[in-house]
Amino acid sequence: MPLIDYTKATFNTATAVYPYMVKQHAGVIMGMTTVVSQMPLPYTAGFGPAWAAVEAMLRLLAAELGPYGVRTVCLHSAGSEGAADKTLASSNPELEKRADLWGERWMSRNLLGRGPTLEEVGNMAAFLASDLAGATTGTTVSLTAGMINH
Repeated sequence: MPLIDYTKATFNTATAVYPYMVKQHAGVIMGMTTVVSQMPLPYTAGFGPAWAAVEAMLRLLAAELGPYGVRTVCLHSAGSEGAADKTLASSNPELEKRADLWGERWMSRNLLGRGPTLEEVGNMAAFLASDLAGATTGTTVSLTAGMINH
């Protein structure tokens, strides 16, 4: 996927849904990014800036849409366990090398010694979209299992 597509997809989705949310004075626009938006890792220079742009866009939309009752949040994940082999370009000849390098860095920076499960990511998304998180907007929520940047 070309780099701009990550940002463009979020922008197009928000543009399509916000008028309805403003009209009903309720709604949540949720995005999802990865650790490379804030942490430099090899082979990620292409999509790291795109994810950072998504996070910035959602923060700015919170300021514009908040007065109309619309919230924006972003899930910031370290990648769910077992998902990398399904999302990385399998045709890339360097896939195994990259995956090994990311795995080593991931574990060396991870405070829990594991990544979030898909279930945990889904549970957080459901919570953030619910009224229980009604005061949460313009923020990026960490689902990195305590991943630190060093």
